[in-house]
Amino acid sequence: MATALFYPASLPNTNINPAWLEFQFYERKSPKNSNPDDVIQLYMPESAANPSTVNWNTEAFGFIGNTIANGTDQNGGLGGTAKDAANIAYERGMANLQAAAANRLGGRVSAEGILSNSGKVPNPYLTMLFKGVDFRTYSFTFKFFPFSEKDSETIHNIIKTLRKNSLPDYASESSEAFLGYPKEVEVAYKWRGESNKYLHKFKRSVITALDVDYTPNGMFAVMRNGMPACIQVSMKLSEIELVMRKDVDEGY
Repeated sequence: MATALFYPASLPNTNINPAWLEFQFYERKSPKNSNPDDVIQLYMPESAANPSTVNWNTEAFGFIGNTIANGTDQNGGLGGTAKDAANIAYERGMANLQAAAANRLGGRVSAEGILSNSGKVPNPYLTMLFKGVDFRTYSFTFKFFPFSEKDSETIHNIIKTLRKNSLPDYASESSEAFLGYPKEVEVAYKWRGESNKYLHKFKRSVITALDVDYTPNGMFAVMRNGMPACIQVSMKLSEIELVMRKDVDEGY
C-alpha cells in the first residue's frame, strides 16, 4: 500500500485522534483487492451524513386513472365506483353551466372555481410512484493550519494529491484527442485503525468537485515561508455503484 499522507501531525496518535477519514485512490475499475496509488488520512470533518437516494413522485391520477390503476371489480364493471363517476359528472356539468352563465355576464370564473367556492374540491386521487434509486452524493470540508515547515509541506502535498486524482489525463501520451478517466476513490470512516462499524460504508466513488480556498477567513494571511495561514478544501463526491437493500446488512 502507498504511504499515507495525513493531517494533522498528531493523527497517528489514536489517544488524541481516535476517529479519522481515509481516502484511497485507484485507477478506474481497479480490482477491489488491488493496492491504492495514493492514501490520504484526515481528521473527522464537522459534517458526516448518510444521504437518501430513493426517488418517489406524487402523481394526480384523477378518478379515471385511479379506477384503471386499481382495476375493475370481479364482474368486470366499475362496481362501487360507478356512483362516484356519476357524482363527478353531475357536479362538473353543473359547474360548467354556472361558469358559462357567469362568463356571459362579464365574469371570469372557471368550473373548478365554482366547485371550490361551493366547498367541493375534486379528489385528485394522489398516488406515490416509485421512480428509482440514485447514486449517493456527499461532501466534506477540511481546514488546514500549518504550524511548522513540515506542516506546510504536508498540507501542500495533500492538496496537490487530491487535485491530481480528481482530474483526468489524456488517454494517450501521443495524442490529445481523448481524455482518460480521473481516479476512483474508496472512502472509509476509521476508528482506532479499523473501520467504524457504527457508521455506514461507502461504495467506490469519484470526486465531482474540489474547491481550494486560500482566504477562508475573509483575508489573505501567510506564514513567514509564504504558506497561507489557513486553507479550506471543500470536496464533493458521488458513488458510482447503487446502494440496494441487501447492501444495508453489509454496512452500506
